[in-house]
Amino acid sequence: MILYLPVPIIQAEGNDPFGIAFANNPIKFWLAIVFAGILGSILSSFTSAIGYEKGTSIPSELSSNVLAFARLMVGALSAIVITVFLTAEILNFQPKNYAFILALAIVSGFSDRFLISAIEKMVKT
Repeated sequence: MILYLPVPIIQAEGNDPFGIAFANNPIKFWLAIVFAGILGSILSSFTSAIGYEKGTSIPSELSSNVLAFARLMVGALSAIVITVFLTAEILNFQPKNYAFILALAIVSGFSDRFLISAIEKMVKT
């Protein structure tokens, strides 16, 4: 599926280290988005595990392989959906470079509420 999604065209201003790598190679771009979403979900897992009281073990939902894998997949899919929404101009962000899109993909993998609010915004319009 990700092989056929278009790469957003960004008129880069100044130094854009990802521009050359992503502009002409959709596979690299979408794999970077997927990995950014997975990174965001891993960060979310770590911060939720750290938030528990000292002396307790890692929460049981993080120790389950199925739920951990599902969390990674939700992060990756969330990053893809948010990037597609950004490309379709459903979100009001104006990306100035590809690094901004990668940062947004990490945020979307970190916070499932970000995806839900974007979907609610799309349904309202």
